[in-house]
Amino acid sequence: MKEKVIGKRYYRITFQLASALSVGGTVNENTDRDIVRDSRNMPYIPATALAGIYRSFLPPGDIKKYFGYIDKMGTENQEGKDSRFLIYDANLAGGDFQISGRDCVALDEWKTAKKRAKFDFEILEPGATFVTYIEQNKWEGDENAGDYIANAWKGERVVIGGKTSRGLGKTCNAIVDVLEFPMGGGGKDKENVVEDWLDFCMYDDASWKKAAVKYATRTEELKGYEETRGLRLNLQMEQAGPIAIRTYTTEAGEDQPDYQQLVYIQRKDNGEQETPVIPGTSWAGAFRHQMEKLNKSCIRDYFGIKSEKKSRIIFGESEITQAYSKVFTRNAIDRFTGGAAERALFKEKVFYGGRTSLDIIVEGKEIDNDFIRCLAAAVTDLHLGFLSVGGETAVGRGLFRLTGVKVQGKEGNINWEEGGKLYQGLVECMIRGLNEGG
Repeated sequence: MKEKVIGKRYYRITFQLASALSVGGTVNENTDRDIVRDSRNMPYIPATALAGIYRSFLPPGDIKKYFGYIDKMGTENQEGKDSRFLIYDANLAGGDFQISGRDCVALDEWKTAKKRAKFDFEILEPGATFVTYIEQNKWEGDENAGDYIANAWKGERVVIGGKTSRGLGKTCNAIVDVLEFPMGGGGKDKENVVEDWLDFCMYDDASWKKAAVKYATRTEELKGYEETRGLRLNLQMEQAGPIAIRTYTTEAGEDQPDYQQLVYIQRKDNGEQETPVIPGTSWAGAFRHQMEKLNKSCIRDYFGIKSEKKSRIIFGESEITQAYSKVFTRNAIDRFTGGAAERALFKEKVFYGGRTSLDIIVEGKEIDNDFIRCLAAAVTDLHLGFLSVGGETAVGRGLFRLTGVKVQGKEGNINWEEGGKLYQGLVECMIRGLNEGG
């Protein structure tokens, strides 16, 4: 029996960036990897980037059915099936946006830059608003498979672009509108539906409002599919010293520092506001280095290997709030004379006295107890000041104290007074959280 289309189902998703976005193209005019832009020079998210993400939100047995496939490609017996989804680019939905650059460098165990290991890339800073669309062709026997994707958007489980395991590409505040034109009836009802569908314009807000009177779906009823996410850890912290993750300034002026702490530039009602941020790459490097000293096997099994194995541990980006900024004028000292070294005067801008949080996710159902103990020891070292993040850690920068811990979204009952009890409490909370299934 030949299948036939019995309906068209549309999804309109409006969302914001919760963290910086890196979707690189082939252009490298400004950095080693510039963010992709359209013909108007506006950043956008290609549909190909979204389609790959959407596949993971469907139950494994439904992926080929709804996203299509090609078997035995290039042979006489080649078989395939078209996708029942049409995925559209995500374009900016108005409002301000800010593009900036990120510098990255690989460090050795002494925090010295490795040779030929520096690169930079563009990011779109958080707060930008996008809109994208999904169109599903419904055949006889099909279910509303797009609901799985819509539910993932609402649950803030969609992460986009590069370095997603290091905090980039998180989304939030998604608004999902759903319309379905059921064409499986007959007579005048079918004719009316077809006419309404032909009058419908996916890109026109007024058209959505008009069609919603007859064909809207309650988004509260959308279904969801989610595999076990493993261990979820949230650390609340306060600064125990200034932070210095450097970004170098190029603006002229006596008051301009030579370098400063990495910040987001966010536009508020009272003008631009700087929000200091700790990238997930900085957290990952600090934890990896500390945990490698405790248990080298966890580096290979959980932190991934370049070009071979994806990292199972995800570090979020940390925005620092309630912080104060200060500009220091410094100079290098000649070790022989004790006087100022020539041409070594510089200014730096740091932030101190702030509060922040860090999300750590370890993916997978099977997580070794040895790894949990190693991670708990690193978190304990962070609280006690043995693990620091950023630059100039030898002079007391990049230190934090823990003020709270959540495991699987629940507050951990942990003793903060003694390092041994803190470590043991972290281990017990994480193992208990995994056993309870999160």
